[in-house]
Amino acid sequence: MSNPMTVKDMAYRLAAATGQSETLHARQVRHWAQHGLFGFEALERSGEGRTASYFYNDRHLAAARLYALFTAMGWNIDQLGKVSRLIKNIGADDAPQVQHDGFVQIERNGLKAVVDAAKAGDFDWCFGVYSDETGAVYGGSMMRDPASGYPNLLHNLAPVFTVIALGPLFRRLFASDTGSEA
Repeated sequence: MSNPMTVKDMAYRLAAATGQSETLHARQVRHWAQHGLFGFEALERSGEGRTASYFYNDRHLAAARLYALFTAMGWNIDQLGKVSRLIKNIGADDAPQVQHDGFVQIERNGLKAVVDAAKAGDFDWCFGVYSDETGAVYGGSMMRDPASGYPNLLHNLAPVFTVIALGPLFRRLFASDTGSEA
């Protein structure tokens, strides 16, 4: 991992992107880490001891930005736990493909694909989540076109479809002057 970030580094970048306090974001990042919301990718540690620091990368930063938005919308830690699993999803039509000699490599990790795209200046992505009236989360993924989403059958089970435009969220995180890995 190049250019690892501490909680303080993440809080600074989130505060710069949201206009909220670094203290609030540092507290949130620690809370989310304690509840395993960054479990989609292993965190590096500065040592073996109980007080060893964790190091985060740009994918953790992007996830934290999404968690901050959903938290502001009133979502609880259980709902965020489901979001932490869904952010890796990406539709087969939207997954980036790289041609190699005789085969095509498809990037199946939605969060990685979207962060790599944002670092390259492509902010035309959305994150869609299906839920019901009680807030139970049923599915979701990264996508280019929110109208394509999951099959309409999911609307019978989960009639609430929340679409987050990632461009406005990630543009400030991955601009060249914010210290991203790009």
